[in-house]
Amino acid sequence: MQVVPNQERVRELLTFLDRIDWKRPGFPTKSIAEENPLRKIYCKISDIKRELDEEMDRIRRDQHNFKRLVDNSPDFIAELDRDLNILSMNLPMANSLGDHVVSLIGKNILGLYSGDAFRERSEMIRQSLEKQVTIRNETERNGLYFENIYLPSSEHQTVQIIIRDITARKRVELEKKDIEMKMLAQSKLATLGEVATGVAHEINQPLTFISSVIQLLLEELDANDLNLKLAQERLEKSENQIEKITDIINHLKTLGRRKIESGQRVDLNKVLYDSLLIVNERIRLRDIHLVCDTDPQLKEINGSPNQLEQIFLNMFSNAIDALENQEEGKEIRVETRNETDGDVAEVL
Repeated sequence: MQVVPNQERVRELLTFLDRIDWKRPGFPTKSIAEENPLRKIYCKISDIKRELDEEMDRIRRDQHNFKRLVDNSPDFIAELDRDLNILSMNLPMANSLGDHVVSLIGKNILGLYSGDAFRERSEMIRQSLEKQVTIRNETERNGLYFENIYLPSSEHQTVQIIIRDITARKRVELEKKDIEMKMLAQSKLATLGEVATGVAHEINQPLTFISSVIQLLLEELDANDLNLKLAQERLEKSENQIEKITDIINHLKTLGRRKIESGQRVDLNKVLYDSLLIVNERIRLRDIHLVCDTDPQLKEINGSPNQLEQIFLNMFSNAIDALENQEEGKEIRVETRNETDGDVAEVL
């Protein structure tokens, strides 16, 4: 560590005073010398020197301990100048580059990494320096996840970088997300089990209609009394009923899928009506009056249709259960609307 000028002057003065022979002939006796102003100055400066040396020793110990702490860190730590030249780094980062710390000082860090392994971080470093803000981001390479932290210093126009391996943490997060997806899938299956009776009725109704039409057509054919125009109308109605059944079945298949897509543009009104395909019969069988007031201009949102529908199904199931013991005036009211002061869609 460089000694500041004031400290150097103190050392020079002490050296000068040490050369004085306080006992040579002509100097006062010891008792008198102790009262000598110059002797007092010497003693005072000696005390200052001793305190200074102790402080310097403490600083050197702190520097050593701090360096040992940094070198023992599992993180990759380095300090770079504006041109991305290495000013200092810890042992783990040097080891990752296959060289010694001393050999790497002064080298440009971009030349030490192959391909784009570090170039994607260089822009972050420059932004951190220019804007004088701490930047954090995460990167993934070959199945390994890293958190990158960039700490700028306006005084020295340098930036410290910390590269932290967070692979273990990310794997825990991914496992947790997978467990949540499995729990959601189980919740959906439980919901489907609860509404199975209602869905069966929703399918049986059109099937009964189609069966009746076919029976009637067969009877008219046997009696040679088939009205083609009327038969065509009945078949068209039957086709509509078949489409209704197909919609319900396809919707059940979609709802039962484990994979959940997110980040899609979602029409909440459509998700709401899809949910009612599943629970409408449960509502009807319990004599609950359903009121739907949907805004046709409702704004789309980002989300997962599957997850949102599961939320709606849970809300309807909770509402149905809450009205179970109510004798009369049972009503479920659903309203969708846009907030007046923002791009937000509400479901009430």
